[in-house]
Amino acid sequence: GWGVLVVVVGAAAWWYRSAIVAAVQGLLDALRRLWAGLLGGAAKKASAAAKKQAVSPPRRRTFAEFSDPFAGGQASRVAADQLIRYSFEAFEAWSGDRGFRRRPQQTAHEFAEVVGERLPAVDREVRQLAELVSWSAFAEEPVPRERLKPLEKLWQRMRMAETAGDARR
Repeated sequence: GWGVLVVVVGAAAWWYRSAIVAAVQGLLDALRRLWAGLLGGAAKKASAAAKKQAVSPPRRRTFAEFSDPFAGGQASRVAADQLIRYSFEAFEAWSGDRGFRRRPQQTAHEFAEVVGERLPAVDREVRQLAELVSWSAFAEEPVPRERLKPLEKLWQRMRMAETAGDARR
């Protein structure tokens, strides 16, 4: 009984020897990577943390650094996705000027909800902007130009608030 089993296993091992050798080498490579990760992982994390602290965060842009693409006529010459992205960046800067900074993990919708609740004058437009951001990022078809009207209204409201703020200073 056992002799037959040894012969069959030996023959199968000989027949599939290249596959067995490749599998063993793959297993050994995986174990080496795991071991290196366990031993070197803490040092790499400490080094990455030190580098992160040494690098200063990027400078936050202000709303004054953005030009209204609708006032200058550029809006009609720019792709819808670019116009949406630029408008959202401007909105982030405008909100940041008012003390509302978007957290890195915050979605466009979550940010729009927070700002819209605190600044009701722009609530409708910022929620529409968040919808456009999502559409632009995730939909297969491009955003139709006629859906961009809320962006123009948002830019008007942001400019008006900026002008009113300048008059108070």
